[in-house]
Amino acid sequence: MGRPSNTAQRRREITRALEQVMAQQGYSGATIAEVARVAGLNPGLVHYHFKTKQEILLALIEQIAQTLERRYRKRVAQAGGEPVAELVAFIHAHLAFGADAEPALVGAWVTIGAESIAQGEVRRVYTRELRRRSIELRQLCRRALLARRGIGRGAADMALAIASAIEGVYLTSVAAPGLIKRGSGARSVTEMARGFLGASA
Repeated sequence: MGRPSNTAQRRREITRALEQVMAQQGYSGATIAEVARVAGLNPGLVHYHFKTKQEILLALIEQIAQTLERRYRKRVAQAGGEPVAELVAFIHAHLAFGADAEPALVGAWVTIGAESIAQGEVRRVYTRELRRRSIELRQLCRRALLARRGIGRGAADMALAIASAIEGVYLTSVAAPGLIKRGSGARSVTEMARGFLGASA
């Protein structure tokens, strides 16, 4: 596999800089000049790779989705194909703290959700990613329910509850820092999932 192109590397640096700035200052505070400063680039170079700030934001949504997918794949590889362990791997990929935790990613994701209300194109890409993730989560819930209860009915409700809890942990951790203790979000959502599966899970 070849090395990534300089263009791809620069685009990642710029989107990562937007992520860091948004996590601290929100989208409106994330000027191109500030993004360029954090990326260690000239503002002109940022404009060379992205025509608008919204274009950087859309690329960031894709980058965050890829990061979460990598975290999940890393954890699910250790689940040994066991359905409940795979479901827990999904929850922990989104909420658990560890060496690969990225708090700025969470802050940026919450900001993206807020921007999706005002910006139609952001809403389209954001919704597409949430839908893709919800389909995967529903499949995981169905497999776990089948393994523990012998019936997959209720997977959609279970997936909705878990997805909503994950987004709620994100929002609360950003809007009220310190209210959720480190790692407790992953534990709480995992226990909620186990409740859907029954006491035998």
